[in-house]
Amino acid sequence: MKLLILGGDIRQLYMNRALQKKGYRTALLLFNKQKPGDAPSLKEAFDDCDVLLLPLPVTRDGKTVNAPLCDTPFPLSAISSLLPNNKLILGGMIPFALHEQLAEKGIVHKDYY
Repeated sequence: MKLLILGGDIRQLYMNRALQKKGYRTALLLFNKQKPGDAPSLKEAFDDCDVLLLPLPVTRDGKTVNAPLCDTPFPLSAISSLLPNNKLILGGMIPFALHEQLAEKGIVHKDYY
């Protein structure tokens, strides 16, 4: 199983390490301040993952993924357009607009908050 961790803060970096110790394959995106040059391309990352892990909260401004360790904003609307339908999304405090986009596309998503 491959997990894509998209954005978040230092907690997601600790989670990444813990998941890897348990044998999960992981990829990090939107962490260029912490791990420059270590991220796969967007398309490759979204296609290759089984589960997309979003931060808590998913967003702070209602428009972009909460990613304080990244210089480049990532729009919430890009998630549903980039992610194939057969993936699982887990996130904390998923905004209603994103919930609706994912539901319309039939993407399974759970709010862990």
